[in-house]
Amino acid sequence: MPRVVGPNIRSNPQVDRWPECQRAIQDEFEILTGIAENAGWSWQEIVLALMELTEAYALAMRSDEAAAEGEPHLRMRTRTLH
Repeated sequence: MPRVVGPNIRSNPQVDRWPECQRAIQDEFEILTGIAENAGWSWQEIVLALMELTEAYALAMRSDEAAAEGEPHLRMRTRTLH
């Protein structure tokens, strides 16, 4: 079963934890992209799909925060590879 390690409880909350998070999800990310490649998707299609999923996730999280603070709804943008 895949496992993602949680943040180090000794981490200083004032320090950016995203590098630690990136290391924690790296193996699962490689498994996911490998599954997609083996299914026949191109790397470009995988990248675009992941960008859209990431943006949708960020939008949902920001929208939840904005709703809690009474801010207007945020809009998604369509992504393309350049």
